[in-house]
Amino acid sequence: ADLRQTNFEQADFRGAQLVGALLNNVKMKQAVLSPLMLGKGRSLNTNLSKTCLRLADFSGADLRNVNFQEADLTDANLIGADITGADFTGAIMNGVRKA
Repeated sequence: ADLRQTNFEQADFRGAQLVGALLNNVKMKQAVLSPLMLGKGRSLNTNLSKTCLRLADFSGADLRNVNFQEADLTDANLIGADITGADFTGAIMNGVRKA
């Protein structure tokens, strides 16, 4: 799905499967995205600050320059994800899987 440049601030995406979705420049501040499946999707420059991303599956996703400030990434899967330039300042990272 092509969701580029969409405003989803404070939206409820519980259980959403956005595998392969294009989420470039999307605003999702304070959204509920738990659990989320994005595997191999693209989220360049997306604002995911203060979002609930517990159990999110970002395996193989392109997460370059994503803003994860103060997001809850408890038990999220970042294995194989490109997190170059991503900002995890203040994020909850308990149990995050990454390689």
